[in-house]
Amino acid sequence: MSETWVQDRTAINYLEKVAISLEWMWREQPLLDRGIDGHIEICEKGKPTGKLIAVQSKGGESYFYRGRDENLTLSLKLKHLSYWNEFALPVIVIGYLPSEQVSYWIYIQEYIDRNPDLLNLKQDTVSVPIPSTNLFNIESKQLLFSIYDAYIERTVRLVFENRNLDMTVIEQLESIARKSSIDPNNFEMTVLSRILEVGAPLEKSVALLAQGQNKEAREPLESLITDTEKYLANQYAWLAGSFLQESNYEAAKKFSNKSIAINPTDFYALNIRGACYAQAGDLNNAEQDFQKALEISPNFAAPFVNKGKTLMDARKHQEAINMFDEAIRRFPNKVEALRMKGDCHKHLQEYPQAISSYNEALQLNNKDADAWKGLGDIFGYQGKFDISIDAYTKAIESDTHYLIALSNRGFAKYHKGDRNGARNDFDQVLSVDPNNEHALKGLKRLNGAQ
Repeated sequence: MSETWVQDRTAINYLEKVAISLEWMWREQPLLDRGIDGHIEICEKGKPTGKLIAVQSKGGESYFYRGRDENLTLSLKLKHLSYWNEFALPVIVIGYLPSEQVSYWIYIQEYIDRNPDLLNLKQDTVSVPIPSTNLFNIESKQLLFSIYDAYIERTVRLVFENRNLDMTVIEQLESIARKSSIDPNNFEMTVLSRILEVGAPLEKSVALLAQGQNKEAREPLESLITDTEKYLANQYAWLAGSFLQESNYEAAKKFSNKSIAINPTDFYALNIRGACYAQAGDLNNAEQDFQKALEISPNFAAPFVNKGKTLMDARKHQEAINMFDEAIRRFPNKVEALRMKGDCHKHLQEYPQAISSYNEALQLNNKDADAWKGLGDIFGYQGKFDISIDAYTKAIESDTHYLIALSNRGFAKYHKGDRNGARNDFDQVLSVDPNNEHALKGLKRLNGAQ
């Protein structure tokens, strides 16, 4: 009985012992193999999952070198690396150290992907470093569990890159990633994870492609791409939303159009495009998009707010109030809806209702300058100039560049008889905007009164 055989069997026995502790199945290769000693089948709650990891075991000190930093290096044949790189399952190499009675492992395809020039070396053996943290034991269960999905993600990428399939989706992903300052690799992996979630029979498709049965493989792959495009539509919509927040309406409309072209039922993209139409003064198209978004997702508050704003711009104040009420019913803390509802009541001269809406908004956000300005307007209409001036002052404190609030406070001071205070407010406005008609009108009234 040779020493090599003893070492190999000891390594295999240890491997099986760890697999049992993981509650996974170990199946040793019964016949002649070339670089694969067996398979581990992942089990969940005692049930086999069909997820296999191929294993090559190395037993004995001769395979290892431990450097001064205590890290291990495993000596492997280059021809085996090439074989494992093309293997139809994820491959881990497990090395057993008899002197320490422990095993270390490495996911070999991942290592090759990180070192692509490795397979081009002109030598028989190569040295592969193994992280000292990669102990093959029960504590490595979660990391080992992730290998199978990582391998499927790798397979997806190879399908797109090497099988002459439509690369449009991946190219679009990379383009979006660049424009939204996202790492394209991470962004692509997110989408590949989504591909896994849709449950497409990817492995079967890959096997059919490898056998030259392109027609049979095409249908599930096209389904896979369709599902990916739907996810891509969602990413376009989120990208459009980021541009809308930056007031880049042209880009927001462009990417919301891309999303809607792929998925016409993306209510988030419809809401964004509607906001872009509204900003451009195209109220009819804006209202249509908001209405579609509401029909698709009645519990989404934003289209109610935006449609209400569009109706308000069209001077349909009562209809706008109805929209704001719907938004508030779904999202009681929607400050913007409460404040704009107050604006509508103000325009309809329904002052008690307006004051109530503004106060509700301010209870949620005491720094809402528009709500304070709305209160200042109403109290000014009612001749309560002291209260009006206080409200305008709070609006200006919340937004020091709020020129209309500053100008309106000047008029309130004028009506109260504070000529110097009024002049000071009008002068502040004109120092920022010399052609401000409201402030110029105020100064003219002041000068006429003198």
